Amino acid sequence: MLRRLSDTQPACARSAALGLLALGAACFYLSLPPTAFVAASARSRTARAGLNPFTSFFFSDSGFAMKTTFSHWLTAAALGVFSAPLFAQSAVELTAPWARATVQGQQAGGAFVTLQSGRDDALLAASSPSSASMEIHEMRLEDNIMRMRQISRLALPADQPIELKPGGYHLMFQGLRQPLQAGTEVEVTLTFEKAGRQTLRFPVRPLTAGQHDQHQHGGHQHGAGHTPPSGHHH
Repeated sequence: MLRRLSDTQPACARSAALGLLALGAACFYLSLPPTAFVAASARSRTARAGLNPFTSFFFSDSGFAMKTTFSHWLTAAALGVFSAPLFAQSAVELTAPWARATVQGQQAGGAFVTLQSGRDDALLAASSPSSASMEIHEMRLEDNIMRMRQISRLALPADQPIELKPGGYHLMFQGLRQPLQAGTEVEVTLTFEKAGRQTLRFPVRPLTAGQHDQHQHGGHQHGAGHTPPSGHHH
């Protein structure tokens, strides 16, 4: 369902080959003599003009219009084929998405994924139909206490994987509409500064998943039953 950017390289090569083929076809067409029925209709005029059928048709209004329309069509097709891999490469690579299961009554939950962009970009927002809102969080050690805070922008330097994981950068569901059950999937849409929106499904893992990466947050575990304490700064 999710493809790494490297998996698109064969498709890009095929697209480039098709683009070259289309451009070659346009050039080949322009070098061909007119078709038989066009040549037949032009013979009487070309004989009087002293021109061979190909020359006459090439410079005639109908010949010019036909070649122009056909070459425009091929050029547009080639541009479309060539631009497709460029748009595919601009997407942010999303790997290993997952969310932690929650319990009844829990309003917040964590989601994690690794992001990698082929150019400088940034994660700006996240949303899901499973919750009222989502936030981007970071964990920082302050006064020997690991504290969590919301951030409005997560920078993605070119070609550098950024792992969203327990105890580090992560996504937080806020106002869950129902518990996240292990073995199911939850849909999340990520909005990037340059790549735009990308939607994917996060498999939900058991409540204990990723506990070895957890850090304390003001005496609260970032996991089951976790809610930011009153006065928590965003």
